[in-house]
Amino acid sequence: MLPLTCGNLTINDQDLVRAAKSWPKLKKLRLADEGRWITPARPKITLDGFASLLLHCPDLCSLGIGMDATSYSVVTPEVPGSGVVNTKITTLSVGASLIESPLAVAAFLSSVLPNLKNILSKVDTGYVTAASETHRVKWTKASKYLRDVDMIRKQERTRLGIYY
Repeated sequence: MLPLTCGNLTINDQDLVRAAKSWPKLKKLRLADEGRWITPARPKITLDGFASLLLHCPDLCSLGIGMDATSYSVVTPEVPGSGVVNTKITTLSVGASLIESPLAVAAFLSSVLPNLKNILSKVDTGYVTAASETHRVKWTKASKYLRDVDMIRKQERTRLGIYY
Protein backbone atom coordinates (compact mmCIF):
# COMPACT_ATOMS: atom_id res chain seq x y z
CA MET A 1 0.00 0.00 0.00
CA LEU A 2 1.22 3.46 -0.84
CA PRO A 3 -0.41 6.15 1.34
CA LEU A 4 0.18 9.70 0.11
CA THR A 5 -1.75 12.30 2.06
CA CYS A 6 0.43 15.40 1.79
CA GLY A 7 -2.03 18.27 1.76
CA ASN A 8 0.24 20.73 -0.05
CA LEU A 9 1.41 18.27 -2.69
CA THR A 10 0.01 19.04 -6.13
CA ILE A 11 -0.05 16.11 -8.54
CA ASN A 12 -1.51 16.41 -12.03
CA ASP A 13 -2.54 13.74 -14.54
CA GLN A 14 0.91 13.60 -16.14
CA ASP A 15 2.62 13.15 -12.75
CA LEU A 16 0.15 10.41 -11.87
CA VAL A 17 0.74 8.58 -15.18
CA ARG A 18 4.53 8.73 -14.74
CA ALA A 19 4.20 7.36 -11.21
CA ALA A 20 1.66 4.69 -12.24
CA LYS A 21 3.99 3.42 -14.97
CA SER A 22 6.59 2.86 -12.23
CA TRP A 23 4.09 0.93 -10.06
CA PRO A 24 2.57 -1.71 -12.38
CA LYS A 25 2.09 -4.19 -9.50
CA LEU A 26 0.54 -1.67 -7.10
CA LYS A 27 -2.48 -3.11 -5.28
CA LYS A 28 -3.43 -0.35 -2.84
CA LEU A 29 -3.14 3.42 -3.14
CA ARG A 30 -4.31 6.28 -0.96
CA LEU A 31 -3.63 9.63 -2.58
CA ALA A 32 -5.09 12.75 -0.93
CA ASP A 33 -8.48 11.25 -0.05
CA GLU A 34 -8.39 12.23 3.63
CA GLY A 35 -10.69 15.24 3.51
CA ARG A 36 -10.33 18.73 2.14
CA TRP A 37 -7.64 20.12 -0.11
CA ILE A 38 -5.27 22.26 1.93
CA THR A 39 -3.87 24.22 -0.98
CA PRO A 40 -6.01 26.96 -2.50
CA ALA A 41 -5.55 25.38 -5.94
CA ARG A 42 -8.04 22.90 -7.33
CA PRO A 43 -6.95 19.28 -7.44
CA LYS A 44 -5.13 18.56 -10.72
CA ILE A 45 -5.99 14.87 -11.11
CA THR A 46 -8.98 14.41 -13.42
CA LEU A 47 -11.04 11.38 -14.39
CA ASP A 48 -8.76 10.98 -17.42
CA GLY A 49 -5.75 10.68 -15.11
CA PHE A 50 -7.79 8.33 -12.94
CA ALA A 51 -8.42 6.08 -15.97
CA SER A 52 -4.70 6.17 -16.83
CA LEU A 53 -3.89 5.06 -13.28
CA LEU A 54 -6.21 2.08 -13.74
CA LEU A 55 -4.59 1.27 -17.09
CA HIS A 56 -1.03 1.26 -15.76
CA CYS A 57 -1.84 -0.36 -12.39
CA PRO A 58 -4.17 -3.21 -13.36
CA ASP A 59 -3.74 -4.99 -10.00
CA LEU A 60 -5.26 -2.13 -7.98
CA CYS A 61 -7.91 -3.50 -5.64
CA SER A 62 -8.08 -0.69 -3.08
CA LEU A 63 -8.11 2.97 -4.09
CA GLY A 64 -8.56 6.29 -2.36
CA ILE A 65 -7.86 9.34 -4.50
CA GLY A 66 -8.66 13.03 -4.38
CA MET A 67 -9.50 14.48 -7.79
CA ASP A 68 -11.36 17.02 -9.87
CA ALA A 69 -14.27 15.23 -11.56
CA THR A 70 -15.94 18.43 -12.79
CA SER A 71 -14.90 17.93 -16.42
CA TYR A 72 -17.48 15.14 -16.84
CA SER A 73 -20.78 16.97 -16.94
CA VAL A 74 -22.81 14.97 -19.48
CA VAL A 75 -23.27 11.32 -20.32
CA THR A 76 -22.11 10.66 -23.89
CA PRO A 77 -22.18 7.59 -26.15
CA GLU A 78 -18.36 7.35 -26.10
CA VAL A 79 -16.85 4.65 -23.91
CA PRO A 80 -15.41 6.41 -20.82
CA GLY A 81 -11.74 6.08 -19.99
CA SER A 82 -10.87 4.83 -23.48
CA GLY A 83 -12.24 1.42 -22.56
CA VAL A 84 -10.09 0.88 -19.44
CA VAL A 85 -11.73 -1.55 -16.99
CA ASN A 86 -10.77 -2.61 -13.47
CA THR A 87 -12.98 -5.31 -11.95
CA LYS A 88 -11.12 -5.55 -8.63
CA ILE A 89 -12.12 -2.26 -7.01
CA THR A 90 -15.47 -2.36 -5.21
CA THR A 91 -15.14 0.73 -3.01
CA LEU A 92 -13.64 4.08 -3.98
CA SER A 93 -12.69 6.76 -1.47
CA VAL A 94 -12.71 10.25 -3.00
CA GLY A 95 -12.26 12.46 0.07
CA ALA A 96 -13.42 16.00 -0.68
CA SER A 97 -13.00 15.65 -4.44
CA LEU A 98 -14.70 18.13 -6.73
CA ILE A 99 -17.79 17.07 -8.70
CA GLU A 100 -20.50 18.86 -10.66
CA SER A 101 -22.60 16.17 -12.37
CA PRO A 102 -23.20 13.11 -10.18
CA LEU A 103 -24.93 11.20 -13.01
CA ALA A 104 -22.13 11.74 -15.55
CA VAL A 105 -19.48 10.79 -13.00
CA ALA A 106 -21.46 7.71 -11.94
CA ALA A 107 -21.75 6.64 -15.59
CA PHE A 108 -17.97 7.10 -16.04
CA LEU A 109 -17.10 5.17 -12.88
CA SER A 110 -19.59 2.41 -13.65
CA SER A 111 -17.90 1.88 -16.99
CA VAL A 112 -14.28 1.82 -15.78
CA LEU A 113 -15.06 0.13 -12.43
CA PRO A 114 -17.96 -2.23 -13.22
CA ASN A 115 -17.85 -3.89 -9.78
CA LEU A 116 -17.81 -0.60 -7.88
CA LYS A 117 -20.51 -0.70 -5.22
CA ASN A 118 -19.71 2.28 -3.02
CA ILE A 119 -18.19 5.75 -3.25
CA LEU A 120 -16.95 7.19 0.03
CA SER A 121 -16.63 10.95 0.35
CA LYS A 122 -15.20 12.68 3.38
CA VAL A 123 -15.23 16.27 4.50
CA ASP A 124 -12.81 17.42 7.17
CA THR A 125 -15.24 18.07 10.02
CA GLY A 126 -12.98 20.78 11.41
CA TYR A 127 -13.27 22.77 8.20
CA VAL A 128 -16.64 22.35 6.49
CA THR A 129 -17.46 24.96 3.88
CA ALA A 130 -20.67 25.24 1.89
CA ALA A 131 -18.73 24.16 -1.22
CA SER A 132 -17.24 21.07 0.44
CA GLU A 133 -20.65 20.06 1.78
CA THR A 134 -22.14 20.51 -1.71
CA HIS A 135 -19.47 18.22 -3.16
CA ARG A 136 -20.11 15.62 -0.44
CA VAL A 137 -23.84 15.64 -1.24
CA LYS A 138 -23.08 15.27 -4.96
CA TRP A 139 -20.75 12.32 -4.33
CA THR A 140 -23.52 10.72 -2.26
CA LYS A 141 -25.84 11.16 -5.25
CA ALA A 142 -23.18 9.71 -7.57
CA SER A 143 -22.99 6.63 -5.33
CA LYS A 144 -26.78 6.22 -5.57
CA TYR A 145 -26.73 6.76 -9.34
CA LEU A 146 -23.97 4.16 -9.57
CA ARG A 147 -26.38 1.54 -8.28
CA ASP A 148 -29.06 2.75 -10.71
CA VAL A 149 -26.69 2.63 -13.70
CA ASP A 150 -25.58 -0.86 -12.66
CA MET A 151 -29.21 -2.02 -12.54
CA ILE A 152 -29.94 -0.51 -15.96
CA ARG A 153 -26.92 -2.36 -17.41
CA LYS A 154 -28.12 -5.64 -15.88
CA GLN A 155 -31.60 -5.12 -17.33
CA GLU A 156 -30.16 -4.38 -20.76
CA ARG A 157 -27.92 -7.46 -20.66
CA THR A 158 -30.89 -9.61 -19.65
CA ARG A 159 -32.95 -8.16 -22.48
CA LEU A 160 -30.14 -8.99 -24.93
CA GLY A 161 -29.55 -12.44 -23.46
CA ILE A 162 -26.06 -11.59 -22.23
CA TYR A 163 -25.26 -13.08 -18.82
CA TYR A 164 -22.23 -12.40 -16.67
